[in-house]
Amino acid sequence: MILNKNSTGSAELKALLGFIFKSTNFTNLITYIAFAESDIKLIIGKEVFNIALAHYQSDHFCIDTDEDHPEYEILDKLVKLIQFPVAMSAYFMYVPSLDVSHSDKGRQIFVNDTDKPAFEWQIKNDNVNLIALLNRGIDLLLEFLDESIDVTYLPDGKAPAGDSTEPKDPLPGPDEVGPQGPTSPEAPAVPVILIPWRDTAEYAVSKELFVNTAIEFSKVFSIENSRVTFLRLVPFIRFVQSNTIRACFRKEMYEEICTQIKDGSLSEENKTILPLAAQPLVLLSMGMAIKRLSVQLLPDGLFSSLITGTINSKQTTLKVDRNEVSANLERDGLVLLRKLQDHLKMLELLTTGAPEDAGILENRMNPHKPFIRL
Repeated sequence: MILNKNSTGSAELKALLGFIFKSTNFTNLITYIAFAESDIKLIIGKEVFNIALAHYQSDHFCIDTDEDHPEYEILDKLVKLIQFPVAMSAYFMYVPSLDVSHSDKGRQIFVNDTDKPAFEWQIKNDNVNLIALLNRGIDLLLEFLDESIDVTYLPDGKAPAGDSTEPKDPLPGPDEVGPQGPTSPEAPAVPVILIPWRDTAEYAVSKELFVNTAIEFSKVFSIENSRVTFLRLVPFIRFVQSNTIRACFRKEMYEEICTQIKDGSLSEENKTILPLAAQPLVLLSMGMAIKRLSVQLLPDGLFSSLITGTINSKQTTLKVDRNEVSANLERDGLVLLRKLQDHLKMLELLTTGAPEDAGILENRMNPHKPFIRL
């Protein structure tokens, strides 16, 4: 467990979630923390989580700066960034049952002159805020992992984190090798990746997609650059790309673009094609997701404004509204899909030496005959 070191779980929770009471019984949350840890592993991978857990349980966590091991400071930050969503998720699962008392007479609430239960609208607003904080915490964790993906360290210390340069002392030459072996007592240390984020299946899950970051997705349909939201959309993006977008390309071109995306070596020609493919891919994916997922899919959900006599609140959209939004997105996506198809057709005709206007449908129509040449 990545909380409750030295039996200080309640103090750790209070430090992470400032709005709770320090008297919160940590024992009551142990089961929920296990659930939350399981969820976070699905996002960052077991390998990354275990690196953080091992550091948290070691004697090096949150000690004074160690000049020989600068990587400890980076691992400290990793642990804290994991602890926050774990604690928030666990508390969010636990607190609904805390709102009522479970006795031998069933569920009850106790009201006195000083303590009264919150109104339903207050609880709903608080739930929205807790979800937003949880999503933001996961986004910050993923941003940190991306920034630290290439950081290395020397296992024997005495090197700054991220210094992947070769050791200054050269290997011994043939003349320096005596009967007992090299005059140097030890071979130079080899830098090691500190956090194995790049090697996890969770990192690679979206790298073969035409739209593989939240920022790229938000350029077409705003999800506020939320990595959490993007990860929820990945299955729909993959489905649309495999079943709709892929059919627009020749097999060789499609495989070439996928390979170049993984390698980060897009050709100039493919750099112009990819945005044309991204637009219908995003809209068709959103059209599918809105029908199949909760309206809370997006950071603030899909809402229609509602103003009451006392407060401004939000009312979740009705199913018919959701279907209408989905239909509009699909319609716009199909229009952009046709533009992609026309562009690819034009490229193919230019490659084969056909006239530049041969791919335009109107140029193949005869106004005196009730048919067109295909």
